[in-house]
Amino acid sequence: MTRRSILVIGFPAARARHVLAELVRSEPEAELWALVHPERAEEARLRARDLGLSDPERLRIVEGDPAALDFGLSGKAYLELCDGIDVVHAAYSVQDPDTSEELAETVNVGAARELVELARASRRLEKIVFYSSVFVSGDRTGRVREHELEAGQGFRNAAERTQAIAERMLRRSGAKVIVLRAGHLLGGPTPGSTSRIVGPHLLMVLLVNAPLDTPFPLPPGAETRLPLTPLDFLARIGVHAAAEIPPGRTIHVVDPDAVTVRRFLELVAERSGHRLDTGFSLGAIPRALIGNPAARLLQSSLRGLFEVLSTSAEYDTEGIVEIATRGGPRCPSLSEYLDRWIESARVQIQPSALDVSRYEHAPFLVA
Repeated sequence: MTRRSILVIGFPAARARHVLAELVRSEPEAELWALVHPERAEEARLRARDLGLSDPERLRIVEGDPAALDFGLSGKAYLELCDGIDVVHAAYSVQDPDTSEELAETVNVGAARELVELARASRRLEKIVFYSSVFVSGDRTGRVREHELEAGQGFRNAAERTQAIAERMLRRSGAKVIVLRAGHLLGGPTPGSTSRIVGPHLLMVLLVNAPLDTPFPLPPGAETRLPLTPLDFLARIGVHAAAEIPPGRTIHVVDPDAVTVRRFLELVAERSGHRLDTGFSLGAIPRALIGNPAARLLQSSLRGLFEVLSTSAEYDTEGIVEIATRGGPRCPSLSEYLDRWIESARVQIQPSALDVSRYEHAPFLVA
């Protein structure tokens, strides 16, 4: 009997790393492949060993650029990939709002183009699970349904716009695709990894590492609801979808019980022993950053931090509710996993994590 072959694109970045870990747990008989950018090959091998995947019979690491023509592979290697894969988990995209137009086009649109070509060239490909973002809704307000993509919205940054283009390309190609749209990712990066800290994760890191004797100010827009996605839950939904969900679906993989920015920070403050300053003044923000080792992260992430607070859309979650009702993965509540992420936030403030120059190149900006 032929073993199922599953390709993960984007390893060792956070989403692909969690997907691969879930595949190790739930697909013990499958042959696993990982398409890894050459600049992250050494990191990928270290992460693979952490997952118990040092045996090349269990995991085949293929070094190639997911956004380059034929993944930058030789003709023979590309044909072997096309002929050998049953399922693809495609998690190679940049979502950082500070990403330049050129880089977002190169990575997000380029990777989608190569997925379309892979689907056309493959003899046995059954399904592509494409990891997207709810923020393809751009500047929309109000309720956003899962099947909706183009609704006349504008986009606040290049990452949103090019991710929406990538979705449209895949939908129109005829490929057998399931689109999973995540919100703000929580649960990564791991200490020592190269992912940029942005959004609610940055808010959490700033609060957890703030001096205990200085109240942390609530930012403007504190009543905005946060679409949060635990990374391990996203991975479980992805593997479940590959096995159980027919192509053509789009699913919002976000916590159906969305909390506000205020409630998110209240929970983090309660669990980490900090205090919140519920009044707002311009002077409170710089005072709270004095003596905070995480303050340097704002040099590269300030725009992303404030865009967290400007998303007034609300995302339907019929898909994950239906999956849970039928016995599939259930999204944990924020209180169930917050302690783990607070602890990781305490150890992420180290010189290597604060060296923002490490994040200038495409493969290190992949979420």
